[in-house]
Amino acid sequence: AGALPVAAAGDHAGPDFVPADAFAYFDLDLALAGSQADNLAAFLAGIPGMEGISPADLGLGSLLGGMMDGDASDQWSSQIEPWFDGEIRMSIPEVPPMEADVTADPAAAAGDAKVVAALGVKDAASLGEIFPELIDQMDAESLGEHAGVEVFQNPDEGGLGAVAKTDTAVYLASDAATLEAALDVLAGTVPSLASDAEFAAIEATLPAERIGSFVLATAGLAQQLRAQAEAQAQTDPTAAAVLPGLLAQLGNGPDHVTGAIVAEPGHLTARIAFATPARSEEHTSELQSRGLI
Repeated sequence: AGALPVAAAGDHAGPDFVPADAFAYFDLDLALAGSQADNLAAFLAGIPGMEGISPADLGLGSLLGGMMDGDASDQWSSQIEPWFDGEIRMSIPEVPPMEADVTADPAAAAGDAKVVAALGVKDAASLGEIFPELIDQMDAESLGEHAGVEVFQNPDEGGLGAVAKTDTAVYLASDAATLEAALDVLAGTVPSLASDAEFAAIEATLPAERIGSFVLATAGLAQQLRAQAEAQAQTDPTAAAVLPGLLAQLGNGPDHVTGAIVAEPGHLTARIAFATPARSEEHTSELQSRGLI
């Protein structure tokens, strides 16, 4: 199994398939752009038992070779590694529906989220040759084209059962409707997060060289929780009693939360920022390799 290509620093594909009003967006760079491979190796080398690790050992193929059994490792080498460039982007387009009493436990009230993931492509020709076999293994059926891209779905598949491909990414989604909505964004018929001015400002604050990052539009979650809590309070005396306190908490929450994981020499840094119209706060924590013991 080969290693992933070295990505240029800051070479992130971005959320071109994500609607501008999406609830959440995540990216993960397994190719370890720029200095990230060297820095992560230096961090890991400080952990007893990993002293000899080098950047070359951090290629995705090398890591999976040690984690998978023979069949899975062979499948990676023959069906994924030839086309996958190491970048994973994921979106939760909408706030998950609230399916329980939000006044009792808002976190536990959330239902299943709709998800779209994009796997970056480094070799479109290899993907074109391998893709029919992947579709066959998924037992997926063609639903025809949407926005110029053929959509497949396994009607019995849980998780990410809908799939489509372009020359630059393989898209996986929780259902065909969610995938088709992402393809509409990709086609330019719906505004994308990538072209959103507020997201561009957020992106500019993130380190260009990073392992991963996320953006959560928490204001939308607060709005949904507020609406459902107010509706419950109309018929539930218990909910009505706790409603003022819950609304106060929601009103003090951030509009969005952003974060990034960055490998720096000798340590990993987690950067989390909270922003509201009135204030902005950033919190940074470092995980020192020597401090793990």
